[in-house]
Amino acid sequence: MRTNNIFKDIFTKFKNVEVGKKAPDFIAEDINRNSFDLKNRLSKRVLLSFFPMAWKKTSTIQMKELGQNNSRLGRYGIVPIGISTDPVLSLKNWKKQTGIGNLKLISDFYPHGDISKKYDVFNKKTGRSNRSNIIIGQDDVIIFKHEYAEHSIPEIEDLINFIEEYRKKSKSAN
Repeated sequence: MRTNNIFKDIFTKFKNVEVGKKAPDFIAEDINRNSFDLKNRLSKRVLLSFFPMAWKKTSTIQMKELGQNNSRLGRYGIVPIGISTDPVLSLKNWKKQTGIGNLKLISDFYPHGDISKKYDVFNKKTGRSNRSNIIIGQDDVIIFKHEYAEHSIPEIEDLINFIEEYRKKSKSAN
């Protein structure tokens, strides 16, 4: 019986990751073996952009748009990060061959889907993450979470509009 309680505690800990709740912490290596620690991000907001699989047209477009808008997002204090369950070498080759540009990519391959599971975007049927965008505020609280259909491409302008509105609300609250 004790084992069931342990699993229940683990499941409860990561269930219902939603806007207004504290973001689960993680430490991972990017495709260049540089460590990324969510807690040590120098008071910047982070956009976790999950995608199901490299080498797919929709994922390539999604990550290219993030890479092309990296400096624009940076002006809002946001660090975009692409995350998939593909192995590091696959992501590295995909980034190089597709010209994704200046975008940090993290492999959630091992332990398989660990980050995706923490953020409730792991699809057990496919063994991959669902296409999702999550923005974590400077206070480690999730301020935006949206899951998209597998073959749809998140609109970067929707994210920018949300960020602008969020900043306005934050300024007027202070």
